[in-house]
Amino acid sequence: MLTLFALISCSGRNVNIQTEDNNSMADDTIKENIVEESRVGQRISGNFDGRSSDEYAYIVKVREGEGNPIDDDNAIAEEYAVRFSNKEIADLSIGCCDATLVFEGDLNGDGADEFSVFQAPMNECVYHWMTYTYKSGEWKELFDMFLIPTGCEGLFDDERLLNMVFLRDGDVYYYERDINDENLGWIKVKAVLK
Repeated sequence: MLTLFALISCSGRNVNIQTEDNNSMADDTIKENIVEESRVGQRISGNFDGRSSDEYAYIVKVREGEGNPIDDDNAIAEEYAVRFSNKEIADLSIGCCDATLVFEGDLNGDGADEFSVFQAPMNECVYHWMTYTYKSGEWKELFDMFLIPTGCEGLFDDERLLNMVFLRDGDVYYYERDINDENLGWIKVKAVLK
């Protein structure tokens, strides 16, 4: 069993599993992890420029906040950026507030890994999800950002975050909340790549 875990945990590939229920987030796809902590969190590993596999991305605070921007128009929100171990890769400004990085693998087939930013707003009741790709020396959104209502219950576990965006049969999909469902169930959406 330990050997199987070691083999799975060193590959870092996307693996898609077909299921009967196309909208089931739990069983639809599984991403194999190199090490759980290097795929989801404040620091992730990957090949973000398509040339080097031992890069890592990490979140840094670039401006300290002052006051409470929700209650005070003169307050200043904290600002964050994603920085890279490879100094040739430009920083990515992600603004306020708390964020988690999620490794996505090579979603668009260009040889470089994409990653997502799962980020809290100031009220923590509706998060947003943005997936980025590095093209011509700049960070670009791979597809449009989407919102994730949380019911004000905070973050999801790492497995859910790892499987929010996935590749199947050459197409990229993501899960979003079904706002017409009182339980905020999940629906699978085919991403329109930019």
